Amino acid sequence: MTTAIEAEVKQNIASMDTFERSEGGSVSLINNSARMGLITIWADHVDFNLKNESQSLEIGNSTSFTYADQKCTITLVEIKYFADPETAKFSYGCA
Repeated sequence: MTTAIEAEVKQNIASMDTFERSEGGSVSLINNSARMGLITIWADHVDFNLKNESQSLEIGNSTSFTYADQKCTITLVEIKYFADPETAKFSYGCA
């Protein structure tokens, strides 16, 4: 990639290492290109949409997608199932 394109890709990729969401919450991972919406939190896994595709993740497992030659990975690191509100914590990064 050229330097200008690399700079644009880095600008579009969200600069977060971890994020936490409750049911019905969403996060923009890549501006105007990849969004994740949390549907349901269970005791041992979550159901969510990523780039308009339904998926599930168990604690400690990851899913990934590619954006402009960058592999982006989301890992479910924690579920707070009996909390109010119930939340799920994810780590996220691209390389």
